[in-house]
Amino acid sequence: MKYEHLTREAALAEKELLEEEYKKKFDEAKKELSLENDLAGMWVLVAKLKRGALDISDLNVDD
Repeated sequence: MKYEHLTREAALAEKELLEEEYKKKFDEAKKELSLENDLAGMWVLVAKLKRGALDISDLNVDD
């Protein structure tokens, strides 16, 4: 019975470690996606600047 308990504890500890790893990977992926979206937005602004079709309202950096 004690062996069964230790086995369950080990499995739970392993599960918690895996969950932590997956959460870190998920958070990194979210951060990377956010950076990619920011970069895409900057390219849109650059394209507008090149066309001369940019208003001062398009330069709002708080978005």
